[in-house]
Amino acid sequence: MRKRIITASGMSLLAVALALPAAASPIFTFDNVVVGTAVPFSSTSEGITATFSSPDGPAFFVTPAFFSTLSGNVLLDADPAQHAVGVTLSAPFDVINLLFALNGPATSTFTLTALLGGLGGAIVGAATATGTIPGAGGFVFPEGQIAFNGALFDAIRLTSSAQDFAIDRVALSSPTLIPEPATLFLVALGSVVIASRRVVQGQVRSLVRQRRCDRA
Repeated sequence: MRKRIITASGMSLLAVALALPAAASPIFTFDNVVVGTAVPFSSTSEGITATFSSPDGPAFFVTPAFFSTLSGNVLLDADPAQHAVGVTLSAPFDVINLLFALNGPATSTFTLTALLGGLGGAIVGAATATGTIPGAGGFVFPEGQIAFNGALFDAIRLTSSAQDFAIDRVALSSPTLIPEPATLFLVALGSVVIASRRVVQGQVRSLVRQRRCDRA
């Protein structure tokens, strides 16, 4: 009976492993957000929720893009003062990249600060980039892409030396964070084998003890 119970538990674990999804790689654009929506607001992609906010209140809002590499809708700050935008994630990741555009000279910098424990948590790393003005199409704002990887984070803070900036296509990935079904399959299979081996060993010991008692 014990052998049957442990084996059934192992098979249940195996079924759960096969049902779990692969690693999530959510991408957040603002194309499905109503134009004019100001922070704070949340968006969900592949089961992951990102909450966009600013310590300066509703300084950023969703608007149609007027850039070269940023398309559809973007999240934009367009007033005379400099502002920061924060993004809080419902799960930790270790890779992020996004597109940005700056309202400033080509020497303006754009900085991504990664944190663990929310926007008030510990800083785990940062990246800084500059943009370039597209060579054709009459575009006048520096545009670029920024990326960060190597440490788990669940929030980012975006700032710039430029007066204003816009962001688009916030892409996340974390291939080592959520095991693939194949990995979970092997773990579950190993659990079944180990449990079965322990049962067999226990039965052998019981049989040996019984024979010793019979001889006595």
